[in-house]
Amino acid sequence: MRNISIIFLIIFTMISCQKEMKKDATLGAKNFQSDLIAFYNSDQSPIKIENRKDFKGLTFFPVDKKYQVEVNFTKIQDGKVLEFQTSSGKIKKYVRYGKIAFEFDGKTNELTLFQKSPVDSDHPNHLFLPFNDRTNGVSSYGGGRYIDLNLDDIKDKFLIDFNKTYNPYCAYEDGYSCPIPPSENRLDIGVEAGVSYLEEEH
Repeated sequence: MRNISIIFLIIFTMISCQKEMKKDATLGAKNFQSDLIAFYNSDQSPIKIENRKDFKGLTFFPVDKKYQVEVNFTKIQDGKVLEFQTSSGKIKKYVRYGKIAFEFDGKTNELTLFQKSPVDSDHPNHLFLPFNDRTNGVSSYGGGRYIDLNLDDIKDKFLIDFNKTYNPYCAYEDGYSCPIPPSENRLDIGVEAGVSYLEEEH
């Protein structure tokens, strides 16, 4: 009888741990949303003071674990500098840092990670992942979507959380030079994760 009680206790503990793991799996994305909302409502907001009264706020797709994707990383040796077109017509330069490949909805997808050129001395470990997908102009911003990564997190295999996708400032305010994702970073899938966007709401 004692052995049965122990087994039940172990099973109950495992179930509880699994529930906690599920909660933790989405906690980072929820914290990301809270931090982004706080930033847009702060004194450092990219929204001009005179326009803040008309700013309707950020909207998000529901946090979904399926958009936490394991990717395979390949470093690009001697990556070439790519000139990014921007929303203002200016040019911004980035180096092709590496490729990530991942499976999603039965499709193999590939994206390029970029590093600013020259490297930003204030953020030397920052990597930039701009992309387009099938939601652009429908339920997400038409001008492209971004994810920020850190060099310290890059391994041969690592996790990317598309729930942390955000829009450039240009989605909400004029006057910024927002990089337009290059053609090599167009996904043939819909990424219903991260910050959403409807033109009529902004």
